[in-house]
Amino acid sequence: MREFTSDGEPISRQAPFGAVLVIFDVRRASFLLLRRRKCSNEEWLWGPPYGSRKPFEDIGHCATRELFEETAIECSLTKIIEKKDWHLYIGLANRNQIITLSEEHDDYVWVKEYELRKYIKSSLILYQMTLAINELRRRKHDYIK
Repeated sequence: MREFTSDGEPISRQAPFGAVLVIFDVRRASFLLLRRRKCSNEEWLWGPPYGSRKPFEDIGHCATRELFEETAIECSLTKIIEKKDWHLYIGLANRNQIITLSEEHDDYVWVKEYELRKYIKSSLILYQMTLAINELRRRKHDYIK
């Protein structure tokens, strides 16, 4: 397990270690994916915003902080999965949300559900996205086809 983030910040040694943030834009009916700037592994190149929890940081604060640090988005997040190691959140993007990427990312896209496999190569990330999509459907968001 890593002890520090890519920018040198300490990572909690106690679970949960971080949060994955699946952001859905109702207007576009699309999901936000980010491309990691320094990623040598194609499997982890594209994915939703996510990040590590700092020591003693509340996991909800971690999720909100990571989303803002990576994208400059501020939106309400709902925890949908609470695993021992990582928690999964969904958020609905505000209309006309402007994305400002952190230095650890160099591109972003809004993709439809059917396009996710074109970008995401990690089975773990695809699984997390599927969990979020199922939760959006369960909540009767009929814009998820």
